[in-house]
Formats: sequence, structure tokens, C-alpha cells
Amino acid sequence: MSETFFESPLYVYAALGLAELVLAVFWYERRGRKFALAMVVPPVLAAGVALVAHLVVTDREQIESAAQDIANAIEQRRVDRIPGHFDDAFTARVAGMTITKPQVVAVCNSNVQKWDVSRVVFHKVSVEVSGSRAAMHLTTFLTYGQGSRTGLIWDLTWIKRGERWLILEVEEPTQGFEL
Repeated sequence: MSETFFESPLYVYAALGLAELVLAVFWYERRGRKFALAMVVPPVLAAGVALVAHLVVTDREQIESAAQDIANAIEQRRVDRIPGHFDDAFTARVAGMTITKPQVVAVCNSNVQKWDVSRVVFHKVSVEVSGSRAAMHLTTFLTYGQGSRTGLIWDLTWIKRGERWLILEVEEPTQGFEL
């Protein structure tokens, strides 16, 4: 329900557009003041929905925004911004080993420099929020070197601490992409 009103209210706009069309037909047939005034209601409701969708930031939107900030930090070679998105109990699987929050910065910095990563693009982002935890599944396309590209499939677990969503766990990424 929150996705319909706050994240992608396209269906609400379509329903309001249909209501406006029905009211326009009634007004055309009867030319009454009542129907003319009623035709104001759907645009006003659409404006209200747009305002609410703009002002309310859902958990899913917060998580996607944090993930995008990490991608931007990698593109700008500012890996020092990344640890702020990790929980203190953060763990990740890299090359079969478990690493913690302090170690991930070194790994990120090393790989960004080594592979000369210049662009990170998200594809097929899926976020399922359940209470104070969320599961994120996404594909990233990394541009590196002289324009080479590769896809990585990620599974992340997020946890809500106060008002912020932080990454708790990252499974080892799989090379490839999903359609």
C-alpha cells in the first residue's frame, strides 16, 4: 500500500484521470454546475498525492538512496564515505573470507584503484523490508579501465538503527547479470 501512494503513485494518477474523464462526460451531457465543481476534485487529489509522495521518504527509498551514495563514493574515489553506511556488526564475504567493517574500506580502496572503476550503474534493484531488517538484491554494472564493463549480482542485509538504515551483511557477489 505504501508503495502505491509514496513510491510510485502511477496507478493512483491513472484512477484519478479516469475519474476526471467520467466527470467530464457527465458534465458534457448535463452541463451542471455540480459536475463542473466535481471536476476540480481529481486534480486536487492528484496534487495532494504528488505532494505526499515527494515529502514521505519510505524505508525502501532510504535504502536505495544509501546504496546510490555508496556507488557515487566509488565513482568519485571517496571510499572514506562508505563506512558510514555499515553497521558496527558488519560482515562481508570476499574471496571466501569473512571481513569486517574496518577491512572492507581497504578492500574497496584497493579494488577501485586496481580496476580503475569509473562508473557504477544499478539494474534490477529489489528491496524487501520486514520490520527493522531489509533484504536487498541488485545487479551492478561496473565500468572500469578503458571502458570495460562487468556485472555483479549482490545480496545485502540491511538493519535499521534509529532512523538510519545500515548494511549489516553482504554475501559474496556473483559475476554476471539478471534480465
